[in-house]
Amino acid sequence: MSDMMPLPGGLGVWLLQNLRLVFEWASDARGTGLPTNAVQVRSDVIKILDALDGAESVGKDVPQGTPLLADPMVSRKPILTIDPKAMVPGYLLDIDTHLFGFSTSPGTTSTQQALAGKISSELDVVQNVLQQVRQDAKQLVAKTDKDLLSPKTVPLLDDLVNQAMIAYNGRQGPTSNTNQAGVTSIFVQIQQLAQFSIVKYTNQMQV
Repeated sequence: MSDMMPLPGGLGVWLLQNLRLVFEWASDARGTGLPTNAVQVRSDVIKILDALDGAESVGKDVPQGTPLLADPMVSRKPILTIDPKAMVPGYLLDIDTHLFGFSTSPGTTSTQQALAGKISSELDVVQNVLQQVRQDAKQLVAKTDKDLLSPKTVPLLDDLVNQAMIAYNGRQGPTSNTNQAGVTSIFVQIQQLAQFSIVKYTNQMQV
């Protein structure tokens, strides 16, 4: 994994795409009404852990011998950094590291530095939400098929979906000051960092 080829499209694109998949798998696991297919629920939950933990670390959160079910392009690099000593860091950590490097680079404007700091803070919040998604998924994958289909498991499935939705889309508070950004909003802000003002150069030197 240490010689992993660069991901085409950039870290932000892959984070957005993979987190959308996590939200879709959580929604699929929950379904509507009472769960009726334990195999499907378990499969969706394992895929969520594959994406959050990555292929290198997911074995810590699933029963021994559990195969990777998410696409290899999804599980090759985790969203979270479960093990600080892992060879492949998570998307959130990688992006935050890049933001720090960007904000401390010569020529970066105060506006760009402020935006980079804002994005970094929002990434920390998303990480906390995704840790809750991970904890929910770990509880679900440890349940028996019978327990997965029990009405008592529905609140846990509901929380899995809600937390995944918040991480992806954010959450609207009663005021703009209480809004919580999701990865969709963070991705847009990252694109803004790449925008530079073009100023026409005028040579005022007199011959």
